[in-house]
Amino acid sequence: LELLIKHGVAHEADLANQLAAKEGFKKIPSTFEDNELIESAFKKTLEAMNYGAETIYTPTLFDGEFIGYPDFLIKSRDASGKEIKDEKGRFVYDPVDAKSARNEKRAAVLQVAAYAFAMQKIGLPCPNKVHLWLANDKKWRTNASDVMDLGELFYVRTVERIKRFQGLANQDW
Repeated sequence: LELLIKHGVAHEADLANQLAAKEGFKKIPSTFEDNELIESAFKKTLEAMNYGAETIYTPTLFDGEFIGYPDFLIKSRDASGKEIKDEKGRFVYDPVDAKSARNEKRAAVLQVAAYAFAMQKIGLPCPNKVHLWLANDKKWRTNASDVMDLGELFYVRTVERIKRFQGLANQDW
C-alpha cells in the first residue's frame, strides 16, 4: 500500500512539474484543516477559474457539505483548440485525477464524475469532459454528461455517509 501511494504521489508530482513549466499554471494551497481554510482555498480556486488559468493544480471544490480535491482542473477546449465558455461567458474547466494505474478503474471514474457533479451543483460551468491521467502517459476521458448521473449518486451517498458518521460521533456512548 505504501508503495502504491508513493508511486501515485510521484506520478501526480511529475505531471504537475510538466504543467508548471507551461504558461497559465496556478497552484492552490491544499488544506484539510477547517472550514475557514477550506473556504479560502475554494475562493482561490474560483479566482483562478475566473482569471482563466490554463491549469489549476490542487483546486478545492466546496459547497458547505461536500469537499472535493481534484488533482487538476484544466481549461476545456473544442476540437480546434478554442477555449470553451458557458452561456454566461465563464471559462469551462474539466476535472482531472492522476492515477498510477495503467487502466481506468470504476472508483476513479466515479471520483471524477462526482467532481463534475459538484462543480455543477456549486453553480460553476458544467465540465465538458472528465479525465484520468494514468501511468505510461495513458489518458482516459469521457463526456461529463455521460457520467454526471453516476457522479450525483456518488456525491449524494458520500454526503449521507458523512452525516451519518457525524451523527454517530456526536452520540454519547
